[in-house]
Amino acid sequence: MPLWKVYHPVGAYSAQDKKEFAETVTAMYSRIPIPKFYVVMIFEEVAADSVYVGGVSHGNSFVSSSSTWQGPCLVPSSGNGG
Repeated sequence: MPLWKVYHPVGAYSAQDKKEFAETVTAMYSRIPIPKFYVVMIFEEVAADSVYVGGVSHGNSFVSSSSTWQGPCLVPSSGNGG
């Protein structure tokens, strides 16, 4: 089950932006194929005074994402019996 977390400045993305991003990522996974309902995206707004990189505030100049896979990893067969 793919889980994406997108951390971004407050107000950086509209509801429509988030919807389109989620649809794009879901479409990518559905080509594997993975059922669409397995794909989870969480958009988390982060206040400007809450992001530091190397001890320096980065205010509103950041977007970070992480993704994890929960469940078995499917590896396609090489076609040579192995």
